[in-house]
Amino acid sequence: MKTTIELKSLKSALSRISGVVDAKASLPALAYAKLVTENGKAKLTGSNLSSSITTSLDIVEGDSGATLIPFETLTKWFASLPDDSKLKFETTGETGTVTSGKNTHLKFTTTGLAGFPENEVHPVVGTNFLLCTLNELLEQAEIAAPVASGKFSIPVVQLESVAGKLTAVATDGHRIAVAELQTELRDQKILIPRDAVALLKSLASGKDDQIVVFYESENNLFFETSESTLLIRKSTAQFPQWQKAFARRPFGIFKIKLKDLALFNKNMELGFWNKKSRRSRGSS
Repeated sequence: MKTTIELKSLKSALSRISGVVDAKASLPALAYAKLVTENGKAKLTGSNLSSSITTSLDIVEGDSGATLIPFETLTKWFASLPDDSKLKFETTGETGTVTSGKNTHLKFTTTGLAGFPENEVHPVVGTNFLLCTLNELLEQAEIAAPVASGKFSIPVVQLESVAGKLTAVATDGHRIAVAELQTELRDQKILIPRDAVALLKSLASGKDDQIVVFYESENNLFFETSESTLLIRKSTAQFPQWQKAFARRPFGIFKIKLKDLALFNKNMELGFWNKKSRRSRGSS
């Protein structure tokens, strides 16, 4: 396989998949990114078994083929190269070389291609979301999602579209965070693992009108933008009936302006540290 890619394009693609590549992965192949070139285009995929991201990038020239490229090694090597560099990849069997200019090159092993997981192709019919709105909802609910599974909690955010409302909700068994907005989407429920919320954010290009299309198969969830596709393995957990907590009559209801609450939290933090500092000075 031979192909030439602009450094700027490859760095951007590697950055988009960085959230799913683990240098200490249990499977050696997962410390690599899979590069596939065909018809003058390329796709780069990173995976950690529970999630994967495939993103597209342009190539300058080259033939069709597939290879694994070392994610961490290349990322470190890029730091010494000019931003306008062009990288020429050549792989034969289990060895590969990437060259920049006439005198700068890097050799690497490219083994385990057969062991790299193949992604399922998403279904044909999907649901469109405005990505910035979806990420905002998930971020507001994520604060109550536990980091790890517990007896009464699961590390997910439930996205629920029911009766004209899109709701994101999470709970750790002690608190519940709910964010909602009006919608015209069809009724559906999606369990998004807590770790995948950050991966969804990484798909954002910074445009307010960016669309992400959601697809669902029997085993996986898919979120696809014009550049990238995020695949998430479905959670088998049962989300609790969170509405019951709001069915009880509350002891009291009050409203606080968000800016006032932020100021209160800041003052409390300053007061804590000042008190701690005085205690430290006194004990010395």
